[in-house]
Amino acid sequence: MLADVPIGVLLSGGLDSSTIASLIARSNYGPFQTFSIGFEEASFDETERAAEVARIVGSEHFARTFTASEFVRQVPILSASLDEPFADPSIYPTAVLCELAAEHVKVAMGGDGADEVFAGYGTFAALKAARWYERLVPGFVHRNLVQPLTRMLSDSDKYLPLSFKVARFLRGTHVPEAIRTARWMAPFSPELLRELTPDLRELQTDEEAFISVANAIDRSLEFFQRTYLPNDILVKMDRASMMHSLEVRSPFLDTALVTYVNSLPSNFKFRKGVQKHILREAVVRGKLLPENIVRRRKQGFAMPVARWMRVELQSYFREVVIDAWPPTLDMFDRRVIQRLWNEHTNRVENRYKELWALFALAQWENFRDRYSATESSDVLPFQTQMLRRTA
Repeated sequence: MLADVPIGVLLSGGLDSSTIASLIARSNYGPFQTFSIGFEEASFDETERAAEVARIVGSEHFARTFTASEFVRQVPILSASLDEPFADPSIYPTAVLCELAAEHVKVAMGGDGADEVFAGYGTFAALKAARWYERLVPGFVHRNLVQPLTRMLSDSDKYLPLSFKVARFLRGTHVPEAIRTARWMAPFSPELLRELTPDLRELQTDEEAFISVANAIDRSLEFFQRTYLPNDILVKMDRASMMHSLEVRSPFLDTALVTYVNSLPSNFKFRKGVQKHILREAVVRGKLLPENIVRRRKQGFAMPVARWMRVELQSYFREVVIDAWPPTLDMFDRRVIQRLWNEHTNRVENRYKELWALFALAQWENFRDRYSATESSDVLPFQTQMLRRTA
């Protein structure tokens, strides 16, 4: 028996969550429910994939569309629920997904952890390409010719446009291999951070943080498991689910499974350009899912922030990061923020990750300031109310 309460699955339609749903269907657990979030922008929307998997596994499926107006509604709710700034925008649709699931079940299963354990991110494929690029393109050509030329690529508001991927890829080249993945994943490069915070010149990057293993794939796995998974993915799901009293479990993070997979050679996980090789083979051989679902390209759960900053919510974002930048954050150079905003809105360069991080910081700071001004009133956070009741 899986559980003594009804359970569901947070289903994106990708390999990881679909595998979980298929295993539950195989367990003779009985009828169960699946939940997904979609977007009006087609390149971000996975609801058709999720619905296809739901039909295959026989679950009762529920879906909801996350819109720009829903995002605006969620901002103050999330700001009041986070104990620190959090710069992953997918926490917003994740919170709505958990809200949807909590209307039907108390416990949900998710596919978190598979990418970090089985090497599921596109950055794993980029590691070899980066090494070849560095061999073929000298550093001075990279800095003075290739990087400026990439700005000539036309930008798009679709999911991971070519111009964005090329710019991100180049950021992670001609740097120590130990920090390559961190450069690709971080919102800011160290150089841009120094521009943004000119009075914090002592800022240093820890280039020796991930050198305990020699293999590039294993080193990248170490990075994801030590930093990105516990500090982003799991924090996001914990905060989003607890907002709605939903218990979310991640079967791929079973300690015995993680220990076993980590003991395997890296080419079991990433082989000949194929991410999550051993997981895909296990699912195919076990006939858990049709091969077309197992082999299709990873989508990734994201919302169309780049477009919303330029189109539907341009004035909203501008108000937070430009016009009403919190005075308590005066260590940031507002001229650099303005430059990033201009580059993004004028389609010179896709700067949504940098601008989103600044938005998340400013929005959280604004909420913190409002709370500080009212904490002596009846508007108190849950923790303070509980402390006063038990005093």
